[in-house]
Amino acid sequence: MRKIILVFLYLYSNTISAQSIKIDTNYILIGEQTKLVISSPITKTSSWPLYSDTLIDGIEIIKLGEIDTVNNLISQEIYITAWDSGTFYIPPINFSKNNASNDLILNVKTIILEENATLKDIKEPMKEPIGIHDVWKWLIIIILIFGIIILIKKHLF
Repeated sequence: MRKIILVFLYLYSNTISAQSIKIDTNYILIGEQTKLVISSPITKTSSWPLYSDTLIDGIEIIKLGEIDTVNNLISQEIYITAWDSGTFYIPPINFSKNNASNDLILNVKTIILEENATLKDIKEPMKEPIGIHDVWKWLIIIILIFGIIILIKKHLF
């Protein structure tokens, strides 16, 4: 009997969904992007948060995904980045008066430089060899021009 109750509770706990906010990784480098996923069950009293260009002060939104609904669950993917190093606290998102998501911490690391490293110039663009994909349009134009010239000479002279 105890095993049946445990199995029932396990299965029931998998069907319960709550407001959540998930992030791919908690550690990124400056300028690196990570995906943030917000999800909540659909209810009559809940409201969806709207963002424009920043999530919080210091965390910039790169791309807002479409709001998606699947099995009475609404979710949205948000791609974020940070341009300053440090630890950023993402507060809980309120969906209604009594429903809020969990909070997150995003750590942004700076690039570690060698202590006695010398400054170097930016590399020039690499020269790529010219291939058939680069010149096929010009070859067709030249062939058409020669064809037109041959037709004009043939009919006029």
